[in-house]
Amino acid sequence: MTERLDRIEAILERTAQRAEANTVAIEANAAAIEANAAAREADRVAIAATIEANATAREADRVAIAATIEADRVAIEANRVAIAATIEADRVAREADRVAMAELRSTVNSLVQVVEIHQLNHEATQRNFEGIVTELREIRTEIRGLRTESQRILEYLFGRQENGES
Repeated sequence: MTERLDRIEAILERTAQRAEANTVAIEANAAAIEANAAAREADRVAIAATIEANATAREADRVAIAATIEADRVAIEANRVAIAATIEADRVAREADRVAMAELRSTVNSLVQVVEIHQLNHEATQRNFEGIVTELREIRTEIRGLRTESQRILEYLFGRQENGES
């Protein structure tokens, strides 16, 4: 019986040792589970922080893109206004040029008419001048004739007196 008790005692001691080893293993497993849970929680927090950082970055990108789009829209509108002003200025300049061309054409036509009138007046004056020159030549010829005739008359009168006195 002692033998049996010794065996039972040995079995109980082995069982106690195994129970203690199992308890240590269970405690180690529990610590590992807790460490895994802490690591998973840390991973979850890190992932949540990454997701939040990504969301913040996406929002910042969205705001920056919206600002860029708005700046581009403002620049495009400013360019459109500038182009419209340039087109209007060109239209006004073309209209002014058209009016100036019409005035220039009218002025040229008036000058042509003035030249034509002056040409006609010049031709009339030239004809009148030629008529006056012809008249002056005729008058000169008449004056020579009168001078000659006066000379003869004087010679006749003075020539008689000279003849009568002598």
